[in-house]
Amino acid sequence: MDELLVQLDQITRSVSSSLNQMSSDELVAFVEQRQLIVDQIVVNASRISLNHSQQEKLGSILEFDQMIRQRMEQLKLEASDWLMQRDQAKQQRSAYETSYASDSILMDRRN
Repeated sequence: MDELLVQLDQITRSVSSSLNQMSSDELVAFVEQRQLIVDQIVVNASRISLNHSQQEKLGSILEFDQMIRQRMEQLKLEASDWLMQRDQAKQQRSAYETSYASDSILMDRRN
């Protein structure tokens, strides 16, 4: 159990030090890795209760969650803004493009 907590603490601290430079893909990989460790801790904790030092270690790890959540929210907003800008550009482009049937015939009159 202690080994899992140490492992969780190490990856959490390493991510927190470079959190602002991380891409969304890197953050997803971290969350997946972290979830695997947390699942193992939950399985072990159901068999053996955590002692006081383990609970404190887990509490110190959880202190990083707010910072990680904020970065995830920031990345979500950036992606949302990018999608809105892309949609606006698409709408503007389509407004300037003429829609016509390619098989239509144009008649010209001679005067």
